[in-house]
Amino acid sequence: MSRSRRQLLQLAPCALCWALQLPAAGSGWSYGGGAVDWSESSTTCSLGSAQSPLNLLPAEAAEVSAAPLLFRYASKPVTVRDTGHGLQATYEQSDSAPTLSLGDRTLRLLQWHFHTPSEHALEGRRLEMEAHLVHGDAISGALTVLAVLLRADSAAAPNPALAAVLAGASAAGPPGGVNPITLLPPPGQRSYYRYTGSLTTPPCTEAVSWVVMDTPRGVPPNLVIAFQRLVGDGGSLALNARPLQQRNGRQVTHVSV
Repeated sequence: MSRSRRQLLQLAPCALCWALQLPAAGSGWSYGGGAVDWSESSTTCSLGSAQSPLNLLPAEAAEVSAAPLLFRYASKPVTVRDTGHGLQATYEQSDSAPTLSLGDRTLRLLQWHFHTPSEHALEGRRLEMEAHLVHGDAISGALTVLAVLLRADSAAAPNPALAAVLAGASAAGPPGGVNPITLLPPPGQRSYYRYTGSLTTPPCTEAVSWVVMDTPRGVPPNLVIAFQRLVGDGGSLALNARPLQQRNGRQVTHVSV
């Protein structure tokens, strides 16, 4: 594997590095063996008590009231790169960066990336892919990850955001920019789970807020296969999802909108 494919996923600009505790570029870890033991990269991965992803069960989630998520996404130029563990699309950070409003918090969209199969499970079922849209609080820099499970569906229309990122993997990003709103379930189907967890890759930093949409988005199977081939490095199909982690008594809430 080339050095560029071994570079770790960077989840935020340097202003947030203190919160992420990012390891040095080139630190070795992989999904081999089911990504069970990443303790050599970070002891938090093996000893942390609030790790992600989780199996989300409606019967165990407390129903709460909250304002609907307010997305201010738009087509913006992105830089797409192969991190060695998947694809990442990154925005240049500015006052015009896309945002998500969560209650009274304004969260800037920093980047998004994909996993196959889905990292979170809904009632024990993992789907074909999962999109992670990583946001930073505009004031504190704290991370919130919006997760959308992606279901392979032969009847689904081509997904512009996923297709554009796949196409831009070896370029400077798709011309005209990308709007990740097409990764989300349609309006009216955006109920979600919330819990406090961790990054799902080393260093597995905790105190990450998770928002997991409870309605999957359908994507064409050929895009799923294209992503699995890219992760496979050389055309073979491969996976890049962490095993489910223990809940350890954490509260999971559900918001119906």
